[in-house]
Amino acid sequence: MYLIYIDSSGTPLMKENENYVLSAIIVNENDWTYIDNMVTDIKIKHFPNIEPSKIEIHAKDMVNKHNDFKDLTSDRIFNIFTDIYRFIGDEKTNLTIISVIIKKDKIYPHKKKQFDIEEWGHRLIIERIEKYLEKVNKNNKTDQYGLMIEDTVSPKNDEMIRNKVHIIMADGTMYSKINYLIEDPLFTNSKWRNLSQLVDCVAYCIRRKFKSNQSLDKKMRWDNYFEIISTKFDSKNGNYLGYGLKIFPDR
Repeated sequence: MYLIYIDSSGTPLMKENENYVLSAIIVNENDWTYIDNMVTDIKIKHFPNIEPSKIEIHAKDMVNKHNDFKDLTSDRIFNIFTDIYRFIGDEKTNLTIISVIIKKDKIYPHKKKQFDIEEWGHRLIIERIEKYLEKVNKNNKTDQYGLMIEDTVSPKNDEMIRNKVHIIMADGTMYSKINYLIEDPLFTNSKWRNLSQLVDCVAYCIRRKFKSNQSLDKKMRWDNYFEIISTKFDSKNGNYLGYGLKIFPDR
């Protein structure tokens, strides 16, 4: 069984120009305990006097110094980011990243009103997750299936996404039938899931990597973090663009 943790960064509202990112971390059940324990160790390192389960590593809160991070210096916060991204990129950390970037400014103006950003994001990422599972199952004697676990937003929003994904799961995407993903996503609060917190950091990093209008220092920082985790993108022939990282539209 593969566990697939999904989270977004940026808003799906077309009126806001910033890119919308939907990211997934794929982990085999046999690797789950190691990864979960290592994230706990990072929390203990940086918050030795707080129960790890009470700390939620949430990228936006970290950058904006909210909640658990309100009293931390910027240096301390980015030391946490560094540990998280180095752990993700470490060769001993057995996980795969798949991500989709919806570039709102590239959507044709006459299509923007009816363009559903969340639906397209899910269609594109599910398609690539399915392709990944097809690939790993070529070498398996017994088929391995995938279960999606997505960060909750609100009951109303979760139900809306579930309905959209249900259609994709039943009918397939435009290019692929769904054979190895089981059921629609399970929605969970990321504060209880270390791997949901990891994928939140991945989605945020990718959005900042491709963000326009930021200072050179910030761009260099997020470019560096992106390079650290880029080795974990699903890829074909050494190129992750279009496989582990889909930019839509691509021109």
